[in-house]
Amino acid sequence: MDPYDLSVLVGSQVRRINFDYRISLLLVDGAQLHERVNADLVIEAAIAFRDAEGTEHEVRPGVTASLAPMLGLLQCRVTAATFDGRELAVALDDGSRFSVFTGERYEAWDLQGFGVPNLIAGPWGLSDGAKATGGDDLARSGDPEAALPALDFPVYGLPPAFSGRRAMGLWDRMMGEQFVGVLLDHGDAEHGVLVTVGTIAKSSPLLRGSDDLGEGVRVTGFEAALSQALFGLLQLEMPPQGEERSAYLREKLPEMDQLALDLESPEWERSSVRVEGAEREAHVHRLGRSWAAAVDLDGRVGLALWGLGIEPSQLELVPIDELDAYPVPVVGEK
Repeated sequence: MDPYDLSVLVGSQVRRINFDYRISLLLVDGAQLHERVNADLVIEAAIAFRDAEGTEHEVRPGVTASLAPMLGLLQCRVTAATFDGRELAVALDDGSRFSVFTGERYEAWDLQGFGVPNLIAGPWGLSDGAKATGGDDLARSGDPEAALPALDFPVYGLPPAFSGRRAMGLWDRMMGEQFVGVLLDHGDAEHGVLVTVGTIAKSSPLLRGSDDLGEGVRVTGFEAALSQALFGLLQLEMPPQGEERSAYLREKLPEMDQLALDLESPEWERSSVRVEGAEREAHVHRLGRSWAAAVDLDGRVGLALWGLGIEPSQLELVPIDELDAYPVPVVGEK
């Protein structure tokens, strides 16, 4: 089967919609025990959504205020589904439609289940969901230059003297504007010390809107770093895969979202992180044995950190010019 051919989804009905940091659509065609299709379409990237009335919406997984329009898809049937290598486009029988763009830096969506090709749409194209992800394929490709992004902002990490494995990951995320994050992973949790340093910078919008800066919420690099640091903290303290993991996210994500908006909360403590030889103020939140921290470098760039086994004040961050020292993609949010 051509992996770009998603026509098998035509006729399937949206039977369930789940929201956490992703949006999951259960697509089913057929009566129970005789189903032609029973599959989950899981979306992690921004969604351009046009509802049945023709109103355009920007839906951002994990951003609660943007999710409501997607509820209208419940019990609708798919009338068209296409993927051209960059954009997933789905139309439904109520006249609504949505599309998801597969960017250069993140895993945008995946399709898993019965009666469909099991696929992951990531920055390196489609891969069979039953096999390694595109990032792992890249790591084995023998072409390390293919993993090195062209960046127009500084990237920070720990000095080479910090021992343990090193890995790199990148993500794009819509938060009113688009942000690009370069996540550098240091150490190894199995040996008691793990630190992830994320350099979070503004990028061009994925969905272009009005140039009027007075419209909508404008988010700074520091605010985006706060949210990413808290999400990384949840990953460190999250229970193993399964229903407990989902329940944990449902409980903790709203709490972390609120905390990111309230820097005066007593749950934030003030500390410092040394960046390029200078002490910079850090906001630190602790959960279990782990911590999250955020540093404001300027309006465009913020630093998100999370870790365990070492204190933020013990860290020395330096500019990282050679990203090929971090050969293995980080497994996590993209």
